[in-house]
Amino acid sequence: MSESSLPERIAKHRAVAAWLEFQLGQERATIRRLEKEAVELERGKTVAWRERRFTVQEPRHDAEPYVIHRGGCTKSPAARDYVQAPEVVIMMRGKSVEGCRTCNPMPGLRGTWTPRLDPDE
Repeated sequence: MSESSLPERIAKHRAVAAWLEFQLGQERATIRRLEKEAVELERGKTVAWRERRFTVQEPRHDAEPYVIHRGGCTKSPAARDYVQAPEVVIMMRGKSVEGCRTCNPMPGLRGTWTPRLDPDE
């Protein structure tokens, strides 16, 4: 049997160690990429949740209308409650309302089903 010399065995182990370090670097890069994807996915879910909802801007004076914004509108003064379309329609019944000219929320409210309100409620 021919056994490798000590310098050859050291060289083989160094090659294995170098390969393992390379593989470890690859795995760490994959982990970083996947963590970034997870953060982006969560951010996307938050944005999508907000975009499917609306905010209502109170008028400054009685003569002004309420202004409805989409949840992610940059023109909406301060982020308040985010409400779904049926809630907005119910809240704004009988009030003077207009949609924001920037985010145009009115198409998102058209055709919104709302429960019938009985006079007893």
